Amino acid sequence: MNQEIIIPVQELKTALPGLSKIVGKSRTLPVLQSVRVSRDAEGKVSLMATDLDAFAAYTVKEPQSGPALEILLPLDQLTKTAKSMKAEGTITLIPDGKDKVKLWYSIAGNQVRQSVNALPPNEFPPVPKINQPSMPLEPGFGLALRQALQCCSEDTTRAILKGACLDVRESRLHYVVASNGRCLFSANSFCFDLKKPVVIPDSKFLEWPDFMDEEPSSLSMEPGEEAEPAKLGKPAKEGTAGWVKLESGRWTFITKEIYG
Repeated sequence: MNQEIIIPVQELKTALPGLSKIVGKSRTLPVLQSVRVSRDAEGKVSLMATDLDAFAAYTVKEPQSGPALEILLPLDQLTKTAKSMKAEGTITLIPDGKDKVKLWYSIAGNQVRQSVNALPPNEFPPVPKINQPSMPLEPGFGLALRQALQCCSEDTTRAILKGACLDVRESRLHYVVASNGRCLFSANSFCFDLKKPVVIPDSKFLEWPDFMDEEPSSLSMEPGEEAEPAKLGKPAKEGTAGWVKLESGRWTFITKEIYG
């Protein structure tokens, strides 16, 4: 059984800047400072980080043989190790009990074997299931979204303005719109296969220019539950937010919509 995951350093250095946009330095939950490195049953290797409201994942280019496997590692540890290595190297991750991971790599021709503290993989928050099919996005959407998010509000009392709205209320033209209450950004000529408008919350990851810079890109929306008024003796039911998934190149980003 191949109980190890090998990651090319070049791909690790590509992934870490994006994952660092999700992982915070001051978190009350230690697991949110970690990166989940996983290999699925098909051999696809990915690195994922989360802040509970959003999940960002980078998929390594080449599949890898072996059984499904998950490993948690602190982002700081991965970043420190990758910085000390040349891009053409590799890092091997091997689970070592419940709270340890072995790192095998080479520096200046010398083999390094290091054991680091890690959390159990089952502590990583569950990733939301997106069952709806993805829809292709038109060229220019990524730029329009980044520009819109630069105009959204930071006011915590106006949560609905803290993101960019994909407005589909007009049948012929769909818009990417954002406002902070003083200025407004609007880009039209898009066509989203959505039944109702969706507000994508602001995120450092979405403002990162390396995301959504590859074509094609796609979007899918897993709707939440609609609010229901009290009726026939049944109490009112509050609505719940859905989840939005954006894909571009080797990146996947899942975030909870702003409900309202």
